[in-house]
Amino acid sequence: MPNAKLHMDDGNHASYAGNVLTAMTFSEIITSRPADIMKFDPTINLSKQEQALFGQVVTEVLNLYPACGVS
Repeated sequence: MPNAKLHMDDGNHASYAGNVLTAMTFSEIITSRPADIMKFDPTINLSKQEQALFGQVVTEVLNLYPACGVS
């Protein structure tokens, strides 16, 4: 993920990849289904590898730092 551009050039708004990462995070929090087991979605404009990596990162971070009110 070192090359993933998560923000627009203004530094304040999420890029497409940043929005996908945010959506995967919210999905895992709301559904309690780990993002790292999400199937590849060809309608998302990210490669299979990028989607898998984002899912792994989301699940790992939420395991280390659970969302507020989630136990």
